[in-house]
Amino acid sequence: MTQSTKKNVIHRSIPYLYCFEEAGMIETEPGVYTRTYRIQPPDGTIRGNYNEKMTRRQMETLLKKLSMQFSFEFTVRNCRIDRKEYLSRVMLDEESDMDGYQHLRKLYNQVLRDNCDIGHNNFNREVYLTISYTADTPDMALRKFEQTDVWIKDGFTELYGFRAEPLGLPERLELLYHIYHPGERAGGFGKKVDYNGSGFSIRAMKRMKMDTKETIAPEEYDCSALDHMKIGSYYARTFFINSIPESVPDSILLDLASVSSNSILSVHYERVDRELGFEVAAKRVRENTKVKTVPVRDTITDRR
Repeated sequence: MTQSTKKNVIHRSIPYLYCFEEAGMIETEPGVYTRTYRIQPPDGTIRGNYNEKMTRRQMETLLKKLSMQFSFEFTVRNCRIDRKEYLSRVMLDEESDMDGYQHLRKLYNQVLRDNCDIGHNNFNREVYLTISYTADTPDMALRKFEQTDVWIKDGFTELYGFRAEPLGLPERLELLYHIYHPGERAGGFGKKVDYNGSGFSIRAMKRMKMDTKETIAPEEYDCSALDHMKIGSYYARTFFINSIPESVPDSILLDLASVSSNSILSVHYERVDRELGFEVAAKRVRENTKVKTVPVRDTITDRR
């Protein structure tokens, strides 16, 4: 089905209910509230000597603590950077020749230009953590998030200085805007309500009599195909992977997160009832266990 280009039709399909400006929360389902953190890498060098086993143990502890209280997901977003913008970040200054190595810098920059499109170079990777909590009221959810905020930040800091930065509502909406507008540059968010040149604000949105979904909705999208959809001038496809066996190496996530394309990888952790989990596990064992009947040999002749 091809959706109408009228924004009052498209924005109804965006899957959340309400936004809470001061708390930075979004209610995704009745009584289910979410908060999002941007996970930033350490500034400069890693603090201390890196130990793989210690890192794994700390991460397992953090995941276990999160799973005891929330449903949560990690989202890895790959964004293509403009080629010129990327090269401007990594190329050396060719103008100065005070040290006599200008020709080497030119050769180095030429190598960068020649190989920029090979591999996963001109991409920016962003990592987010979104936690979900079921509560009777928004205030109860907010109190829970505030109590959780300290140990989540501390947990990532212990991972050699990573930082978990909670996103405010405008930042979360901007992230959603870029997901729904894969070809837009950073300046595009808020342009629908930018009546005074200061960009997006909830106040400006209300003055324009628009809601949050209208500010992030794409102009058009087409879901007529069975295996992909079209958002503006871009084509998108979604893959769902479940029941990942334990034998799959950890590197699978790195491989999936390193696709050289605008992409979003979400790893979702959902709490499961303990008894139900045991029942499902037992069912899997039964289904994957083969029983072999071996005849019993009782006589000396049979043994021979």
